[in-house]
Amino acid sequence: MISIKKWRKLKSSTLFKLKRLKIVDKMCNGILFNKQAKKKKVIEIGCANGIDFLQFFKDKSYLDLYGIDLKDRGFKQDNFTMIVGDAEKIPFSDNYFDLAISIGVLEHIQPIEKLCLVIKEINRVAKSYIHIVPAINTLFEPHTL
Repeated sequence: MISIKKWRKLKSSTLFKLKRLKIVDKMCNGILFNKQAKKKKVIEIGCANGIDFLQFFKDKSYLDLYGIDLKDRGFKQDNFTMIVGDAEKIPFSDNYFDLAISIGVLEHIQPIEKLCLVIKEINRVAKSYIHIVPAINTLFEPHTL
């Protein structure tokens, strides 16, 4: 069985993530890859080190990217702002973000009451949102390791 660290270093991991982002972009009406649209604000909930989402938008000046996580893991790029904090209280006004995205984060929030508060907060600050959570029947699912 391949380790998570080895998986992340494989080119196939990057290709898989790019394919996933194109599906996400289609679901959110082209917010992520539309250079012609007005500047969009996107927040990643549980951004960690940017490996699943943020790193793919380094040269996209038409996006203002934000990430919120309990800890700053040192991710840096010109169009990115890090917020250290809990997603239960996101320090922005209602509908501030055009899109909120979380990839493999929500399943870690416990108890269920806190998860409900986080989802309610994401709904408050973002006009649209996409949450990607693991499925046991996927070809590669790191949570099953």
